[in-house]
Amino acid sequence: VVKSLTQELIGEGKVFICKRADIRKLDPYYPWFLQRRIQADYDITTLYVNGKLFSFRLDRSKLTRDDCRLETPNLTWEKCSLSPRDETAVNNFMRKTGFDFGRFDFLQKGADLYFLELNPNGQWAWLDLEHKYGIFECVADEIKRSYAR
Repeated sequence: VVKSLTQELIGEGKVFICKRADIRKLDPYYPWFLQRRIQADYDITTLYVNGKLFSFRLDRSKLTRDDCRLETPNLTWEKCSLSPRDETAVNNFMRKTGFDFGRFDFLQKGADLYFLELNPNGQWAWLDLEHKYGIFECVADEIKRSYAR
């Protein structure tokens, strides 16, 4: 799949996000971001807040497009857990990169997770609009703690 590194409009109110493409037909001078297409079972997103993880998954069998962001308002992300191995990998990644906040995006196929990206300023509020999982409180506590230093 190909992604644009910008979110510039490409027509009347349209934004290019993610699409299958024949890479031989892409402009070689444009900064495309290419990723191997994975026939995944789930999209997984994990919010990391200074050592605390909040993970959610979206069943890809209900998608009609490759990029779930185009359909998220109509689909439900359900709370899930990462395996202990994957939690350790996320924690190690954050420790080694020096980040203490961010939202990870993965694809899950079977038991395997495929890392897509870390959004260091990743949006997260849509994951817990009903305030069921303590995300808002965790983020607010972390903000208060950082200002108390």
